[in-house]
Amino acid sequence: MEINFSRAPISIRKRLFIWIMRLFILLCCTFTFGLNPVTGFSQNIKINIDQDQELSVIDIFELIKKETDYRFVYRTESFKNAPSVKLNKGIITAHDLLSRCLSSSNYLYELTEDKTIILKEKPPVNQNRTISGKVTDESGVPLPGVTILVQRNGNNNFRGTTTDFDGGYEIAVQKDDIVKFSYVGFLTQRITIDNQTTINITMKVDAAKLNEVVVVAYGSESREKLTGAVNKVDIGVLQNTQNVSFADALIGVVPGLLVQESFNNPDSSPSILLRGFGSISSDTEPLIVIDGVQMPPGLGLGGAALNVNDIEAISVLKDAASTSIYGSRGSNGVILVTTKRGAKNSKLQVVVNSRLGFNNPDTSFTDDLMNASQKLDYEESLGVYDREGQALLDERRNSGNDINWTDLLIGNEVSQNHDIAISGGGKNSSYYSSISYSNVDNIFGSEYERYTATMRADFELNKKLKLALSGNFGNVNNQDRRTVGGNPFSNAFLLNPWEQVFDDSGNLTRTIAVLDGSGGRGEQLNPLFVRDNTSTRSIRKNIGGSVNLIYKPLEWLTLNGILGANYNTFRNTNFENTIVQGGTLTLTNSDDNNYTATLMATVDKTFNQHNFNLVLGNEFNENESFSTTGIGIGFQSDAVQTLSAAGSPPRILDSESHAGSLSYFSRLNYSFNNTYNLSLSYRRDGSSRFGDNNKYANFWAIGASWNI
Repeated sequence: MEINFSRAPISIRKRLFIWIMRLFILLCCTFTFGLNPVTGFSQNIKINIDQDQELSVIDIFELIKKETDYRFVYRTESFKNAPSVKLNKGIITAHDLLSRCLSSSNYLYELTEDKTIILKEKPPVNQNRTISGKVTDESGVPLPGVTILVQRNGNNNFRGTTTDFDGGYEIAVQKDDIVKFSYVGFLTQRITIDNQTTINITMKVDAAKLNEVVVVAYGSESREKLTGAVNKVDIGVLQNTQNVSFADALIGVVPGLLVQESFNNPDSSPSILLRGFGSISSDTEPLIVIDGVQMPPGLGLGGAALNVNDIEAISVLKDAASTSIYGSRGSNGVILVTTKRGAKNSKLQVVVNSRLGFNNPDTSFTDDLMNASQKLDYEESLGVYDREGQALLDERRNSGNDINWTDLLIGNEVSQNHDIAISGGGKNSSYYSSISYSNVDNIFGSEYERYTATMRADFELNKKLKLALSGNFGNVNNQDRRTVGGNPFSNAFLLNPWEQVFDDSGNLTRTIAVLDGSGGRGEQLNPLFVRDNTSTRSIRKNIGGSVNLIYKPLEWLTLNGILGANYNTFRNTNFENTIVQGGTLTLTNSDDNNYTATLMATVDKTFNQHNFNLVLGNEFNENESFSTTGIGIGFQSDAVQTLSAAGSPPRILDSESHAGSLSYFSRLNYSFNNTYNLSLSYRRDGSSRFGDNNKYANFWAIGASWNI
């Protein structure tokens, strides 16, 4: 039988068409929502909260299971300590309810097709990973010593390294970090980290830096004419650091320069090693020259009382070709520091800097130390308490003491630096002046305070004669308690966690109990008690200055005379109160003075493509130092802290040193067409430190370079 719809009435055909469309839409919706269980779950499943209540996270899971046909998969212990969730009476979707109870946890949920809710930990966010690569020049030659710095969240020096001899490197980074590659004579490159694991860099030559003027020994030279190893430090690095001494900011900046800062005491100069260990017993630190004046041996950068923001340029002379002109004192390398000066015909400028820094010590080195219970168990297993020591063991177990010595001996550090500089100049003169203040409360409870003041003035007396004056003053007050009561790091390792540090009133005990080797009782001084009952203070003052007279009778001839002096006085007082061990006073007074005089003649002449630069000079150095130390033991009272008040005659130690040198030096630099360069230098040193039969020594060097 055949049915012909075309002959059916119009009303019947219309109703039949609408019925078919409704059926089609119903089937489509059923099919669509059946393929999208998550959307259906988040939008349609309602949970009825019959009253205001506070439920645990696990109770909320049970509530959702009761109100729906979903089941959960999770680890119960993961949510035992999760905070409760406050719910108000009413209707809430299951999605919103789950999101609220998981918001304070490290978990998220995932809905499967079989109506199972799986709770799992969130994936780690932006973890550290290591990238590696190789740095070469445009010819493919590996570049060793390229500085690599990681910039993260505004910190320009978050982490750093340098390339090895083959140009290779490895460094830990995170996504969105910026890695900066810099090398002398090449353009700095910055790479933003995404998903890279290997980054190879081709450094491009910075043509502008070839004409850059670099401060060298007794003068300056364009970089393209250099024949020795000279590094010019990026002063911007110094301005982005929170260091009392600007030498600390050189860490990881200059290839081949090892700087180990003193974490103990801000007033201690960092240890600087530039050309390796050249002597077993003698000083291995480089010579420091500030504005042409050599700093006294042993004082280095710390004795200069120099503010970081007063520095204009730093050059590091590393090889024999660049340092031999300084003779015996340049054998460990030379660091040349040029300070800021005013500019002629400039308006008054005022620059203010203020910084606040916080340092938290890394105490992870004590994470593996035993607690009190573990230590007592270990001592018992060794048989320490076998000899009538069971009562002592029980006493220590029952005391409840569990001391973390690291928390007591090492704290956080807060530092602040403030300075203001004023500069300007007129038609024939210029000036620069600054004052600064630094304060550091370091991790060992020491307090450091420093004031510096600087004044520099330049005068053009006439067209051929100029005068430059420099003066600086520094005062340091330091309460150095880092070693009072013993080394805090050693004590954190060696002292027992079960010891009685405080009495019943909460005061520090004078002594702490220790084992005497046979399970018996022994005693030693409580390092915290010793530190709190010891006063220590040191004052160091520095006054330095120089006069520089420059006369230029001819366009190619310059005569230069420099007179410089540096005076340092130091006084240290250390008094241990009588309650500790009867009272001990140690007094130290010292002076260290240095005088320098340098006379130079410089000839700079160019003939066609030939350039000659000749330096002839004579230099005189004198250094004198005095030191006296007095030690007094046994005092009746803490009120009078003088050596004459000691119960026994004080012990006096003193020393004195006086040395001088007379030197003659010369250097000839020749350049042809700014392409081929030759440097010859010679110095003859006469020193009172040399032996009677060898008062003079000769130092010479030859250097050459070819600009390709």
